Amino acid sequence: MNRAADAAAAKAVERATDVEEKSPADLSTAEFDELNRLFAQNHDAYPFAERIVGALGARGTLRLWDDMSNLGATDGYGDVPEVARADDLADARLDLPAGLPR
Repeated sequence: MNRAADAAAAKAVERATDVEEKSPADLSTAEFDELNRLFAQNHDAYPFAERIVGALGARGTLRLWDDMSNLGATDGYGDVPEVARADDLADARLDLPAGLPR
């Protein structure tokens, strides 16, 4: 890990944790896009993964994934989710775990 990668990871994690403090349901379109972009751009960056888990902690990381996974969930079979950006949400569900240490 070099200093530039570590500095970039620190900046990305700081912004991701700022946005993450809100419930995913309360994120604006711009905030949702930014959070999704941060995880997508850093999905294979170890410094980011190490720092995001350190910043959120195990419980916070799981809570974020759970909140993102259940955003737009319906109560019954055949109900249509009320999420306008279901495709973007699906991308976020894939990018979040990809950005975590393995």
